[in-house]
Amino acid sequence: MPNDAVSGWQATAIVHLMGIDKLCGFMALDNEEIALATCNLFQCIYDSLSGGDKRVYGKEEALVLDSSRDLKNILLALLEMVASRKVSGHGRDQALNLLTKNVPRKDKRDPDHSRTLFTIDHGLKKILKVCGQVPDLPDQLPMTENTQLIASVLLNKLYDDLRCDPERDNFRDICDEYIKGKFDPNDMDKNIHAINALSGLLQGPFDVGNTLAGRQGVMEMMVALCGSEREVDQMVAVEALIHASTKMSRASFIITNGVSLLKDIYKKTKNEKIKIRALVGLCKLGSAGGDDYSMRQFAEGSTEKLAKQCRKWLCNPSIDVRTRKWAVEGLAYLTNDADVKDDFVEDEPALRAMFELAKSPDKTILYAVACTLVNCTNSYEKKEIIPELVQLAKFSKQHVPEQHPKDKKDFIEKRVKRLLKAGVISALTCMVKADSSVLTDQTKEMLARVFLALAGDTKDRGTIVAQGGGKALIPLALEGTEAGKIRACHALAKIAAISNPEIASLERGFMKWFGLWSVCCTLTGTGYRTTRPSWASQTWLA
Repeated sequence: MPNDAVSGWQATAIVHLMGIDKLCGFMALDNEEIALATCNLFQCIYDSLSGGDKRVYGKEEALVLDSSRDLKNILLALLEMVASRKVSGHGRDQALNLLTKNVPRKDKRDPDHSRTLFTIDHGLKKILKVCGQVPDLPDQLPMTENTQLIASVLLNKLYDDLRCDPERDNFRDICDEYIKGKFDPNDMDKNIHAINALSGLLQGPFDVGNTLAGRQGVMEMMVALCGSEREVDQMVAVEALIHASTKMSRASFIITNGVSLLKDIYKKTKNEKIKIRALVGLCKLGSAGGDDYSMRQFAEGSTEKLAKQCRKWLCNPSIDVRTRKWAVEGLAYLTNDADVKDDFVEDEPALRAMFELAKSPDKTILYAVACTLVNCTNSYEKKEIIPELVQLAKFSKQHVPEQHPKDKKDFIEKRVKRLLKAGVISALTCMVKADSSVLTDQTKEMLARVFLALAGDTKDRGTIVAQGGGKALIPLALEGTEAGKIRACHALAKIAAISNPEIASLERGFMKWFGLWSVCCTLTGTGYRTTRPSWASQTWLA
């Protein structure tokens, strides 16, 4: 029996002999390795009791009793851990990861989503409490740098798992009641807790957060807190403004009411933590038009100046990682501008600094790095431009998006070469290996898009193989969104067409490539099956 195999009766025995509380006690310890090991044990137990483990264990399976009560007790224990002060930051992360992996349905065609409804009724306010924590205030829950974003991911998955409007209304009402209950004119700490919880919703189920941000007085309070004399108030408020401006409707409100305030904070504050957040707010507002050259929000050259300051912070090793990651957040928005992305890829120290941050324990940076790389390689989804419709739009005086001159094919190819030279494959490989709920399906799709763009030139594919890109593509081809899996398979097919496994020395990993060969060809229609090299014998394809 494999080391990680736990049959149903073994799982039941562990739960009843050791007790769920004792297992939670181990996971609550302030030791990352023990917390992760206990999390893996919990996952094996949960898979066995819920039927997620499809392995056959023989006659012993007949000994398993009804496990619904044990599953419910495990769920309640994990929810209790989420908001407990006795739980370490690593233990809280693993409890949230277990809830994220096991509560929402993996297949939306499954009619049973009772676990999600149970979690919302018994634990939604506890998850919001985690989102609302402000590490700079005293008497807060122990957390890691990843905890609040993992909680936001869980909120998003729970909301996506709901099936009808009454269920979504209930979710929204619980969040509304929680946030309104925290507002207190006589207690500023409660107010910033409410605003921080709202930031968590804006990073997760955005529709819910956007609705609550539109409540009377909420947005005005964010802007007012920016002018507070207390630094922690400014920090929380600026972050909330950044997250609230994700949609153009909200961005236009803040451009009217908040840009001058953000500029004022950026110029006057001496605290770099606030200064860089104000800069990111300006970066986000400056990129509200996306890659449409005709929809620039700021004057010519302004975005380049903002990007230059972001790169300066990014390359400063004396600034802590938590602050430097905001420089990458700013670049993730500003690299919609082709001038900015062209300057960025020419700055090799800045690229290497970003790649080093991508390998750090702080996984909240993964999405921003992926966005930046997608922008630099122009691998985002582009709508097909039909000339006749463009002419019709011009005739009817409708807005027609314009392509920046530096977004043409030859400029994109030059940027890809510079990224490869700076070591982008090594960074992508580390990002794919991140064992965290922060590595969402959307992030995986973006990484697959980047890999496909990097594999465009046959001369570069050997470099991708040598630096571990082939192995990194395998999980991207097997897990994630359909669009992401197709692009990962397409990239694998391109690489496999020119790579000799005997030379590449990738052992079992390369053999898995060829196990996916037919899938790659079927999904991508590349025709590699008929043009594979002579060394790709049937033995390798078996």
